[in-house]
Amino acid sequence: MSSDSPADGETTQFGEPTKDPWKAFRGVLAGVLILEAIVVLLGLPIVAKLSGGVTWVSGGYLVGLALLMIAGGGLQRRPWAMPYNLALQVAFVAGWFAHPSIGVIGLIFAGVWGYLLWLRRDVQSRMKRGLLPGQRD
Repeated sequence: MSSDSPADGETTQFGEPTKDPWKAFRGVLAGVLILEAIVVLLGLPIVAKLSGGVTWVSGGYLVGLALLMIAGGGLQRRPWAMPYNLALQVAFVAGWFAHPSIGVIGLIFAGVWGYLLWLRRDVQSRMKRGLLPGQRD
């Protein structure tokens, strides 16, 4: 066991950070969702030009996905926000049926979300160890 992690039942001398790190992180998540919604809507002309036109199915899917992403930007305080965000990524990659370029962009954004999950784990770890600014007494 490392010397900077408390033993079972032992409390740490570190308090909560003076500034909420999750507030900033939720802002980043919301911003990425809005950026994704813009990219999805910019995919409509690509689907129209390269796959023979936008159908009700492909157009409705892309517009609906963009609207769900915009709505998700305001839901980041909810405890189920991260599973919702990840489900949107699966739906984005599934946009491959509209045009393969949509699926490829979905894979790129899935990589971004993988990095965000790693960042979330890193912030949680630093918070537990008292390494965030303002945590030390």
